[in-house]
Amino acid sequence: MTELGHDLRQETSKLGHDVRQEMLDMRHGLELKIEGMRSEVHASASSISRQMYGALLGQMAVLLGIAYFFVAHVGC
Repeated sequence: MTELGHDLRQETSKLGHDVRQEMLDMRHGLELKIEGMRSEVHASASSISRQMYGALLGQMAVLLGIAYFFVAHVGC
């Protein structure tokens, strides 16, 4: 009977160790995936910001051109 208890404790300990190791492996894999997504989102956000600033600059140029036209040609 004590032998059975001893074997059960060893199996439980081994199972606990295996579960912890598996969880650490899964955590490491998940951290790698999160880091990859983070860099991908950052690259996408910086690209979108650059496009947005370019669009705003273009819109300002168009509006300033229209204002110049009215001041130079219609105001006289």
